[in-house]
Amino acid sequence: MKYLRYARFGTIITLLLALLLAPGTILAQSTVDLAVHYVEGAPVENEIAYNVNVYLSAVGGTGNPIKDLTANSFTVTEDSQKVEVQSLELAENEPISIALVMDTSGSMAGTKINDAKTAASNFISSLEDNDQAAFLTFDEIIKPQTDFTSDRGTIRDRIALIDANPGAGTCLYDAAYQAVQLASTLPSGRRAVILFTDGVDETSTGGRACSVHTTDDVINLASEGGTRTPIYTLGRHGAQQLSPL
Repeated sequence: MKYLRYARFGTIITLLLALLLAPGTILAQSTVDLAVHYVEGAPVENEIAYNVNVYLSAVGGTGNPIKDLTANSFTVTEDSQKVEVQSLELAENEPISIALVMDTSGSMAGTKINDAKTAASNFISSLEDNDQAAFLTFDEIIKPQTDFTSDRGTIRDRIALIDANPGAGTCLYDAAYQAVQLASTLPSGRRAVILFTDGVDETSTGGRACSVHTTDDVINLASEGGTRTPIYTLGRHGAQQLSPL
């Protein structure tokens, strides 16, 4: 993830980031996926100006992050006027905050829940000391297991204790919505929600939705400026991104 800083005068109205194919930087990439995670502005003391920080990611055609970009690789404009980019830094030293959300509905019984627990535990073990994670489970009820903490042992212990709830439905969207709300209480930057699930949002008998919220509710909340949080789902058939980084 890159951390882009620029300053401008007046009121912030719109922001457009245009990626330039600078020679020797990303020209060899066949496609580039640029995602803006978060934009935050703060008034400059004693000046009619704002410092604006932008968290963004650039991924090449191979799916790998492009890490050799410079400030000259970007053009920032507002109302068709070019804005000076002050600096571009890798945000790799910033702590990561992850909300892990695990499906414990009846359909997860057996190998599925065990695989999900192993994946979640391994992920927690890979976090750095200053990273933090929260853990929630859900079926027809959302159950917070731990708040955000850097104590990896506590989270792994909670993961080890859970199991699927026979006959329970899957309130997937309500769980995702609550996880985004939880993650959005943290500072902007490297935060995300990871969902472990095998199914769709439905009651135990099927045929109707289990959640009060819809997929649009979740995506809209995760895409708003103040609550912007990427969501990923992980299942037995791979991963799907629900909301943009």
